[in-house]
Amino acid sequence: MIQRRLLLPKKIRQIEVLQNSQDVAEFVHVVRSHADGDRDALGFLPAHAYEQAARQGNLFVAVEKNSRGGHYMGHLLFGGTYPHARIFQVFVTPSARACGIGRKLVEALLALIETKQYLSVIAKVASDLPTNKFWQALGFETLRSKAGGETRKRTINVRVKQLNTPALFGYRQRVSGLPLTEPVPAFTPMFALDLNVFFDVVKQRPRSTFGGAVMSAAFNNIVRLSVTEEFAVELRRSHAPSKVDPILEFALQLPTLPAPVEGISESTIQDLARIVFPERASLGKITVQDRSDLTHLAIASHHKIAGFVTAEEALVKASSALERQYAIRVVHVRHLAKLLRSATEILSPLAIGFADGDLRLSEVDASHESGIRALAESLALPDDLRSLVLAQGAQANTRRTLVVSVGCEVICAAFWRPQSTLQGSLEAVVLADEDQASSEVALDALLNRLSRSASCNGPTRIQLLISNAYLLAQQLALRFGFTCCTGDSAEFSRFQRLSVGAPVSARSWPGVQRTLCSLADMRFPANLPAIAGDDVRIPFEHTDGKQYVIDLFDLETALSPTLFLLAGRSAVLVPIKARYADHLLGTACQASLLPTLQAEVLHSRTYFSSSRNRGLFPKGTPLVFYESGGFNGRCAAIALARVRNTSVVPKRQVASAQIESGVLDEVELIEITSGEQVAATTIDNVMRFRCPVGLNRLRELGCVDRSNAVTSRRITPEQLQRIANEGQGASE
Repeated sequence: MIQRRLLLPKKIRQIEVLQNSQDVAEFVHVVRSHADGDRDALGFLPAHAYEQAARQGNLFVAVEKNSRGGHYMGHLLFGGTYPHARIFQVFVTPSARACGIGRKLVEALLALIETKQYLSVIAKVASDLPTNKFWQALGFETLRSKAGGETRKRTINVRVKQLNTPALFGYRQRVSGLPLTEPVPAFTPMFALDLNVFFDVVKQRPRSTFGGAVMSAAFNNIVRLSVTEEFAVELRRSHAPSKVDPILEFALQLPTLPAPVEGISESTIQDLARIVFPERASLGKITVQDRSDLTHLAIASHHKIAGFVTAEEALVKASSALERQYAIRVVHVRHLAKLLRSATEILSPLAIGFADGDLRLSEVDASHESGIRALAESLALPDDLRSLVLAQGAQANTRRTLVVSVGCEVICAAFWRPQSTLQGSLEAVVLADEDQASSEVALDALLNRLSRSASCNGPTRIQLLISNAYLLAQQLALRFGFTCCTGDSAEFSRFQRLSVGAPVSARSWPGVQRTLCSLADMRFPANLPAIAGDDVRIPFEHTDGKQYVIDLFDLETALSPTLFLLAGRSAVLVPIKARYADHLLGTACQASLLPTLQAEVLHSRTYFSSSRNRGLFPKGTPLVFYESGGFNGRCAAIALARVRNTSVVPKRQVASAQIESGVLDEVELIEITSGEQVAATTIDNVMRFRCPVGLNRLRELGCVDRSNAVTSRRITPEQLQRIANEGQGASE
């Protein structure tokens, strides 16, 4: 009997994974030789890429230890941007395969980046390669697939592994973001109409356009409209019973909210009367019409609807007190019509100058359909989100969109239902092609515009659903102040934050405080603290009883765009020419026919000035931008912003990224001052004034003198608050 010898793999004695750049350096040429020999699986990289990776500590080499030192067995090449890592290559020599070396290399990387608080790691693998089983065994899930290059026409699997870092679990006592609770599912809000709104429309009164806008929104399923039981009683009382009235018959067909089964108590009517009609209530002279109005409110409060829509000024003036005591919001029909317009208005396209061609920020149109579909097909979207993204069925008429594109090529897009914005929240799903060279600028512009649109009518809760394969989008969301909540699935993570959208003063704080509590179940102090040194912390409490404290800078980032105008917080008045202000601050009165610079659409921007200003611009300083009179400037304070950081650098060594986020080219940068250095100040939380504060008014406030604000200068906390209030159109 012939005995056959089994062919066993070579016995591996001792494997070590080298990570130190000095140890790895001697193997760079071997790594490159093996990688070039397996280009089908690993692709091609130039020689300097391996040398650079070794110097930066981004190349691991597995060696078998022997008497002669170390024998090369494989390598791992990685990179990425914190907090998301990317694996570019994993290679094991053919003679050493099936011995666990590839696993050792990947596990060494996972151990390293977990200690550095990374959140995830990604690997892109061609779907036809057998190594997909290797990645699957290591816990790398395929989150999406995408088309490869034109030469091989492969399909690429984007595989991601989420890491067990502390950042994924809970929050410490001192936080850098707001620990938001899980979101409440969105629904179509219901409003009850007052009789005067109905008559405005059917009788073509002056306010009919407002009521018509509200009813049009109801037909498009943006809102639901109803009337209270008292509506029918009031309507019958105002019509002759013997006369047939088609208006009456139509009105009686509207959805009706019934009165409580137990009825409305007289004590409730009297309590409401003291809030809405205090003078007549104190004299006991409540009229029949007053009682009818109060009955409307009592029924609306009982059903906990989104609001009662009226044109009655007395009811609107009492809205804040009614909301506090009876949880019923009274909305003037004019204000609701404005909210509905902002929720559904078409965005004017904006061209953005970029190195690889002009980007276009706009709503989705027919030219984007194929690109949107390709991005959607690469993700495992739930049916409801798929319908929203692809505008299927009724979604086509009710969704809102935002897209950044180059020609017809889609770089990134966001989709949401306008109904959610009426409830103080915006819930959007984000798609992106992160392989595009301009993807970072495009995503920055998308998130910035989304945040500002959401909070244009007041504080808002923004929720983004982002695929775990979109590492750049998630990283930018964290940079914007979003926090990562529990993932809806293994494929997606939910990012949330609050946006105030305006400066916060002692006068506006009570309203903002109530809104933050209703949107996020958080209780902030009734009174804002004064500035006491550089370290200002704001305490707050979650409704579950947990207490937190957050630095003022981090709170403003989490609620951006906003600035807290605290007692004792001074600012700096800084000059800027009109031609630069338009592109840096977005304060142009008219849209330009030329592409805007990148700075206008970015979250963080760069303001260049004399190096002498470094001491004026420490982190967290509020800036009031004054547009000078040259080049048709307005000689007025036009915007607020906040300093993130300031550095002084030689003019000829300013980083390209700083130039791109500013509005000066290399020549203008050299000419800006006579010195050899320049102060580069990174700003964020840019908020343009609705009502620019003119030079004469600034002089009255003592902010400028005869020099007409040609140099940067400090202004007092009181001056800052006056300018901000007047700039926002708030009366004293």
